[in-house]
Amino acid sequence: MACPLCGSTNSGTFAVTKDYNWGISGSFIYVRCTGCGLVFQDSKTAEKNLSQLYPQFYGSYVNGWSQDLEDKINNRANAIRARTLKTFLASGTLFDVGCGSGFFLEFMKRRGWNVSGLDPAKEHVAFAKEKLGLDNIEVGLWPSADSHMKKVDAVSFLHVIEHLNHPVMSLAAARDILVPGGLLLIETPNIKSWPARIFRSRWVTLDAPRHLNLFSPDNLRHALEQADFEILHLATYSPSTMEYTESIRYAMMDLKLHWDDSRNQNVENRTAVKDPDSKPAVPHFIPGLKKMAHLYERKFFYCINTLADLLGYGCNVIIVAKAA
Repeated sequence: MACPLCGSTNSGTFAVTKDYNWGISGSFIYVRCTGCGLVFQDSKTAEKNLSQLYPQFYGSYVNGWSQDLEDKINNRANAIRARTLKTFLASGTLFDVGCGSGFFLEFMKRRGWNVSGLDPAKEHVAFAKEKLGLDNIEVGLWPSADSHMKKVDAVSFLHVIEHLNHPVMSLAAARDILVPGGLLLIETPNIKSWPARIFRSRWVTLDAPRHLNLFSPDNLRHALEQADFEILHLATYSPSTMEYTESIRYAMMDLKLHWDDSRNQNVENRTAVKDPDSKPAVPHFIPGLKKMAHLYERKFFYCINTLADLLGYGCNVIIVAKAA
């Protein structure tokens, strides 16, 4: 399979993995292009009907107004995105590709932006309209079939490009709806991040089989240049510690399954039957210890993330680019 970015047919296996996040059956193969370094799914998995591989409400939110909903809107990630874009444009019209349930659009709307968006999941769009009052959102795929889309000042691709088969064509379509000198805000998982390097096939953000292409800062820059964008800002950042904690959990799950399989391979020959109602007593102080351990775990990985971001190995790549 040719690389979706540079067209090279030379690649090596990056990871053979499974769907840890949603449990869809099967194994999925990712290869790394020896030309540009893009990591992408090979033809055996990439040609499957991915619409069947997205569980209902994938990445969505189905509760009503609550403090938790406000946390979805007013979070650190959205604040970083807005601050990064505001460095180059204070306000204007914003179109969000793959807007999901509209949290980022609502965040920007509250700061004076005129917002609109597109998402393939009708339940996402329904939520955004009914719960957030975002009327200018439509159901559809990108690139859009609507050839008469209004020009906008900015387009955002937030964890979208990794889901698309043709990244350069998708970026070029975004350029076509920007006013001259308009801005593109793009964010995607960083394949050169420390968690990606450490956990590889068990990296939570690999998100097989839904993520088709995974970028480094260098080859994402290359993709944008091919689509006639000029890079204004490039950085990495890590908004949460789940890249470590969830990846560790997946590794431990695999280790436990392997251990259980090795111990229970002759289970059918066992005669001892345990009382199903008997449970070992849990000392009263154990829950408190677990809570304390999780607190220090998060603090530790937060420090790791801070260092990774300073060195350019953070979990996400974030770029602002100007339409040439």
